[in-house]
Amino acid sequence: MTTKRIALVTASRGTLLHDVLQFAGVRDNLHSVVCDRPCGAEEVAQRHGLPTHRIALRDNAAFSDALLAHFREQAIDYALLLFPRLLVGDVVTTYAGRLLNLHPSLLPAFPGLHSVDQALATSVRHLGNTIHFVDESLDGGPIVLQSVTPRDDGPEVFLRHRLFVQQCQMVIQLVRWLADNRIVLDGKKARVKNAVFDQTDFSPNLDASEALTFTKVLPAHLLISP
Repeated sequence: MTTKRIALVTASRGTLLHDVLQFAGVRDNLHSVVCDRPCGAEEVAQRHGLPTHRIALRDNAAFSDALLAHFREQAIDYALLLFPRLLVGDVVTTYAGRLLNLHPSLLPAFPGLHSVDQALATSVRHLGNTIHFVDESLDGGPIVLQSVTPRDDGPEVFLRHRLFVQQCQMVIQLVRWLADNRIVLDGKKARVKNAVFDQTDFSPNLDASEALTFTKVLPAHLLISP
């Protein structure tokens, strides 16, 4: 396994970042956190001693150009986006095959914002998450990894929690695959070397022990009384 310089681009509360930073494989490869505004993820990174960089630009083109400059200056190998904005311009082409996005739906279904809400407004029986390469399209780049969870008639908070746990597992696994140079992009398709596909909840299967064993109890304040 080699060490990569991975930047996380996010404007999130930082819950996922906090959870995945518990694992050495993530800590050793996550170089910095980039935000466009004050957010929980920025605070989490600072508590963990992880470098942060804020690009407070509202214009997508200006933000994308500044992000590319940061990537070049810091010699970033890969960037993972947990981010509600669309990157445009040279950063997409220059970092083609090195920009990845975590999207909370089973793409190509429900691209764009509020994907879980979009799905819950329909009669779909399964929801999930997707990690894909970023290209010029909206959430349309080659898919690396997907998770699936069945929809049930229980409280929505339990479904959202299952989706979140899967997201953490996927990020832990992605970092391991990147560090091991196992992800190959071939045109419009992505594949993972030596991947296995005999499970039903992740495709390809998770194979990093830290990803497989990750679990998180639903916080008590989110529990809904029957």
